Amino acid sequence: MTMTQPSPSPSPSDRADSSSNVASAPSGLGKVLSALGLLAALGLAVLSQAIASSAPLPGALAERGWLLALPAALAAAVLAASLAPPRRDGMGLWPPAGRDGAPATSTAVAAAAAPSPHPDESRSAASHVEGAAARPLAGAAKAPGRAEALLRGFGVALGIALAVLAQLAFLGVVGPAWDEGSRLGRGAGLLLVGMALFALAAPAPGAAFGRLAPLAAPAGQAWPRLLEPWGIAWLTASLAAAAFALGRFLRSGETSAVLAAWVVSLVAVALAGWRPARPALGRLRPSLADLPAPLVLTALLLVALVMRVYRLTTLPYDLDGDFASHGLQARALATGVETGLFRLGWANIPMLGFAPSALTMKLFGTGLAGLNMAGVVEGLLILVGVWWLGRMLFNQRVGLLAAGLLAAGYVHLHFSRTSEYIDPVFFLVYSVGFLVLGLSRGSGWAFALSGLCSAFAFLMYYSGRIVIFIVLFAVGYLLATDRARLWQRRQGLVLWAAALLVGLGPMLAVFAQDWEGFNERSQAVFLFYPPVIEHLQNKYGVATVSAIVWEQIKRTLLMFHYYHDTSTQFGLLKPFLDPYTATAFALGLAYALAHGRRFGLALLAGWTGLILAIGGVLTNNAPFWPRLLGLLPPTALLAAIAVDRVVEPILVQADRRGRRWAAPALAVALVAAVALLGWRNWNVYVEAKGSWATTRTRIGRYLADLPPGAAAYLVSTEYHYLDREFEFLAPGRLAASLPPEDVRAGALPADPNRPTVVVITAELADLLTALQAQFPAGRVQPWPDNDPGSVGFYTFTVPPTATAPPP
Repeated sequence: MTMTQPSPSPSPSDRADSSSNVASAPSGLGKVLSALGLLAALGLAVLSQAIASSAPLPGALAERGWLLALPAALAAAVLAASLAPPRRDGMGLWPPAGRDGAPATSTAVAAAAAPSPHPDESRSAASHVEGAAARPLAGAAKAPGRAEALLRGFGVALGIALAVLAQLAFLGVVGPAWDEGSRLGRGAGLLLVGMALFALAAPAPGAAFGRLAPLAAPAGQAWPRLLEPWGIAWLTASLAAAAFALGRFLRSGETSAVLAAWVVSLVAVALAGWRPARPALGRLRPSLADLPAPLVLTALLLVALVMRVYRLTTLPYDLDGDFASHGLQARALATGVETGLFRLGWANIPMLGFAPSALTMKLFGTGLAGLNMAGVVEGLLILVGVWWLGRMLFNQRVGLLAAGLLAAGYVHLHFSRTSEYIDPVFFLVYSVGFLVLGLSRGSGWAFALSGLCSAFAFLMYYSGRIVIFIVLFAVGYLLATDRARLWQRRQGLVLWAAALLVGLGPMLAVFAQDWEGFNERSQAVFLFYPPVIEHLQNKYGVATVSAIVWEQIKRTLLMFHYYHDTSTQFGLLKPFLDPYTATAFALGLAYALAHGRRFGLALLAGWTGLILAIGGVLTNNAPFWPRLLGLLPPTALLAAIAVDRVVEPILVQADRRGRRWAAPALAVALVAAVALLGWRNWNVYVEAKGSWATTRTRIGRYLADLPPGAAAYLVSTEYHYLDREFEFLAPGRLAASLPPEDVRAGALPADPNRPTVVVITAELADLLTALQAQFPAGRVQPWPDNDPGSVGFYTFTVPPTATAPPP
């Protein structure tokens, strides 16, 4: 019996498109008022720029000029967006129906209306529909005329030129005599104008660009189908195992039974969303046209792997104290000294946050190689996740470009050669990726894996907690724009929440019992925490909270172009992005904001904005990069989108003229550009981090190279022999710290049966004379510091044949 399926009702965005088409043309008076409003918007924008550029202001307004500049800029943007006349070419926020949205007659909606017993069975057909809609020459949309194409090209070129000019201003190439206020104000003004021009002139997104796959199930039917015997059985088993683990943990603490029950709950919740079905063989045979992309991705991963394992233990040469503490905690897990997973560890980070490094330490040793291999593995998997996310939301080209730009960046390079801070980024990327897959295809297992990845991101370093806000943003966006999809995926969202709770497991009890420990770090770095306010007043040289907020906003927003890292974990005196990627990112962000009706573009813009606001503006010492590493995926994707929008019309024109060589030639050019960018950033990184190190690290590395039988002592007014860098790099090698007064008096525990090494820091160099008088056979060795000709520390070695000094 055949049943006809009702046509799906148009989404709110489609209705908005349709209504915008039938709106009556404005009257003559309306046109005049709109023109006057646009002139007012232009005047407000100029006024805002003048204020932001430190134009002379009377009295008290000089200190609070930003309070006028920001509202003026926002008012200008609102006026311009509201009063600008609609366009007929599908450009901007509200494209006409039949071009960008095509709500009633598009092949995508027609495919959505067709009945399908299982989303997986319709995947090939839906992908074909999306691919056809995404091709520039497909469909019945009228191609832009020559004049329009030239005008668009000029607008894109001018937008890029202004953005490049702004970047040159930030670098000091343009206007080298400008003071910092003028440089930042003028550079920001040029950048905003360039971003606006690019967003308006760049080609409108294709039918599938940034959109989720069309709904395959009939309207009103929930998908995934969680409330079936299979799903209910496994979800019940998962919740029961999780409840058992939590209850047993509260009664008896962590035991093997608690750990086993928790693992069972993780597996069961993933199975609850998986519907066993025989795979369609047609989907298992890859198309020949898909072959180049995996090959390019594989080559990229191999190059990235080489860049990350080369000199893995000596680049960066410095070992920050936080990395040492993380390594000590992970080493305790790897060696069995620490057996508990469900508790807070060093710096109140959950012990599960040290598990990635502990796993690699079991495979590669408990030293620097084992510690840093966690970052290498996760860094490579992040590249795969970014490619997957870009391919799923946009197209293959965006995915590959984003992965290439990310691999070539010095921030990803550094943190994927280290540990700890890259951990939450890995889980964040896959949490978002599986969520998009679930929302798009209705796959229950994708919702479950997204929830589990969200839980693990939450349990890593503190920055991973942003994942909850990003997921809420995605759900809120669909609530406002696509309620039909959200309603159809309601059971999947329930499964996501269940997986999140199951993934957190007994740590929920730990957080409830030690709420102060859980929240301590977040409170300590919160912008409005009184000690933070006092610190920033001194740092910025300002007296008011509003001035502090302005400095935080300025430093956060310009971290991609001007301000450098304030942390010691990297501390590179460069912006977050190299100049080329930063320019592309700014243009891509503008494009995403201009086409915010597309889920994918809105997701990237919201992802970026949430981290900038919560991890940047609202936290101490912005921009502190370890808290902002979650920006790596969206910034790479937005930069790739900007490049893709420039490449798209070139390929369209080449295809129309039959120049088939243009596509491979352009692909080779893009690969070469990414390779040159990676080479440049590699040299920047090696120059900055190849030999620089703190004195603690230099002493620790020296001690690690000592013969096993040597007895070593430390003499210093700044360092202690149990400092974490020494303990990680050379565990147990230092026997004690010796007071300078005792050494000066001759109380040195020299062993006549083995070498004795005394490490003396530079401020106590006068002790060398006393030691040489007491031990004539001793040997003094100066060890260099970072500056040429400077000494970081000295060593005084007493050979085993030397006897105790004469009385």
